[in-house]
Amino acid sequence: MDYLIRNLKSSDIYQQISKNKKGSIKISGLVCVAKSILASTLNMDEKKNILLITYNELQAKKIYNDLKYFTDDVSLFNKREISLYDIDAESNEIEKERIKVLNKIQSGDSHIIVTTIEAVMQKMIAREELYENVIEIKNNSTISLDEIKEKLLMLGYERKELVEKVGKEFKIVYT
Repeated sequence: MDYLIRNLKSSDIYQQISKNKKGSIKISGLVCVAKSILASTLNMDEKKNILLITYNELQAKKIYNDLKYFTDDVSLFNKREISLYDIDAESNEIEKERIKVLNKIQSGDSHIIVTTIEAVMQKMIAREELYENVIEIKNNSTISLDEIKEKLLMLGYERKELVEKVGKEFKIVYT
């Protein structure tokens, strides 16, 4: 593997890509493993976020799994599930994973994100709005329960007597 990476780093094309400081670069025509090697090497060398956008979920998962071989610094940004009818048993796992990826980007650490064009095109909450509505609770702090309830309701949570799943429901317990 070191042989491949050494030859990649010495190539003229890699040198041009690594010297590009404009921000975004479009690279096409590479096979999946070559994309993974290039992305992981650039991520290690340049210490910047890398966004790989592909045409479908299957391809994104394949690239993600290839990248997992080279680095742990990779996340899969899935598209949101869209339901055309009301359902009782809705999972918030994809939303949780999407927020985890956004938090990794926000942290400032270099990271590789693999996604699809459909996932990128879905509307999301603005970064400023998301992070200005963080509720921080520390030990021995005094917090207004009415303020917390109001903020959670404003963010789209529903008040329930019993919370059964992670995500859109909250329960305030008085101790």
